[in-house]
This record gives sequence, structure tokens and C-alpha cells, in this order.
Amino acid sequence: MLSKQMVRGLEKLEGKIEMCDSSIKGKITRRPYENSYSETTKDPLELLHIDLFGPMKITSLGGKKYILTVVDQFTRRYFVEFIQTKDEIAGVLQKVINQRENELNSTVKKNKERQWIGVHQ
Repeated sequence: MLSKQMVRGLEKLEGKIEMCDSSIKGKITRRPYENSYSETTKDPLELLHIDLFGPMKITSLGGKKYILTVVDQFTRRYFVEFIQTKDEIAGVLQKVINQRENELNSTVKKNKERQWIGVHQ
């Protein structure tokens, strides 16, 4: 900005500019996080990641307090379902899986979070 005279009244500083510790630490780069789960898949529905969030402090307009997510490892397609109680997990999850299996004419091979299997049986 100074060399192109973009700002009026800007004076050139003389001498060496010292950097404070906070600036130095803020510029330090680090190596990226290693992927703790690196299983690769070759087909849709080969591996599902299932997660439940909640209970939320503020309910949805329909009175739902929880969010159930299902992510297909291969396609990265995700499904989100809102539920009111934890008792609904197995039924809603089975509905999502059945819908996806029918769409792809395939079956789920395994899921990373196996807790729902015990709830469903």
C-alpha cells in the first residue's frame, strides 16, 4: 500500500519489526490430523456410520428432541431423521436402511456403530 501510495499520510517505518510470541505461535503450522479410521469400501451400503445427537434443549416445531444421522461410507450420502425419544431409534433406523436397500437392490454389509443392532433385535 505504501509503495503504490494507496493511503494518504502512511509513513514508512524504519528499523526492524519485532514479532510478539502470540504472532509467532499463530503462524506455526502443524501436520494434519491422521485419519483414525481409514477403512475403504468398494460398494454402497458396505459400511454405515450411525450417530445420534441430543436431547436438544430446544425442540423442533414437531416436538423432536433428537437427530439420527446415517452416512454411507462409499457414497458419502447421508440421511437425517428427527425423532422425539430414544425408543424410536431402532424403528427409524430400520426404515432408513430398508429404504436404501430397496433403492439399491442391495443389503447392508456392516455398520461402524453396532449398538442399534442390539436395540433392534
